[in-house]
Amino acid sequence: MDPINNSRMKEQMRLNNNAEANRKASEIDSRVLREINALKPEKKPEATGYIIGGVLLGWVIGAFTGGLIGFVVGFLIPIGMWGAACGKVNDTNANIERRMKEIRAKGNADKKKAQKEADMKTQKEAAAYDTEVRKYCDRAMAKADLFTPMIDHQEMMFQRMISHADHGSNMAFVEADLVYTVTNTGITYTYHDSRYSNSIDDFNFSKKRFRDLHSPEECEGLAFALARMTLRRMKQVYPAQSMRIEVSHNDAEVTMHYRGANPNYVPPKDIF
Repeated sequence: MDPINNSRMKEQMRLNNNAEANRKASEIDSRVLREINALKPEKKPEATGYIIGGVLLGWVIGAFTGGLIGFVVGFLIPIGMWGAACGKVNDTNANIERRMKEIRAKGNADKKKAQKEADMKTQKEAAAYDTEVRKYCDRAMAKADLFTPMIDHQEMMFQRMISHADHGSNMAFVEADLVYTVTNTGITYTYHDSRYSNSIDDFNFSKKRFRDLHSPEECEGLAFALARMTLRRMKQVYPAQSMRIEVSHNDAEVTMHYRGANPNYVPPKDIF
């Protein structure tokens, strides 16, 4: 499975499961090595002893038969035995080589299976995570009025980002990012151009009399709900036909990119 770049939580799930798959792969490699090392290919017998034996046996048979044919027959008997022994070794080693290929193939198949199981586990965990996030998002949307103080703060921060954006007469459009992250204790904001943050801008749950959150799923669920509610509010503040807001996220970190018509824009004059 490829890295999950749009979610640190899911990427950590993938890394954890991949680490387990890699551990299993290491165990499989060790098993394959042990099984292969246990297979001992045989060596062919040296021909020298058979040749000497053939010469001696040839002399003996030749002496009894009194001819060259007897010598040749006596010589070929040990040579034939050597050939048969070599053939047996070849068969044994061929079987060993075939078995080694089977062991390696099974090892590779087992490693692929371990990786596939890791990927499936990641997908299952990510799906369960998304289900929880949607649940908390839906719960927040069902009681949107409760979050009016948060949306008021979001609107204030959004308008601040827009006011700080370049409104030069040469810019046909004003562009700004509202980047916020929902944590267990509140909402933090960063300035997209420098990633600078200031705790004064944060929305603190305790100070605003909200209970803290307790899980990444709750944080991301609230982050999604806030994005929807903020988008709805900004469409009330700015004419829909004059602006566009795009939303992206990495877990509970949300970026709302604003692009609207610049009232200060002056079209360029033709020189010639």
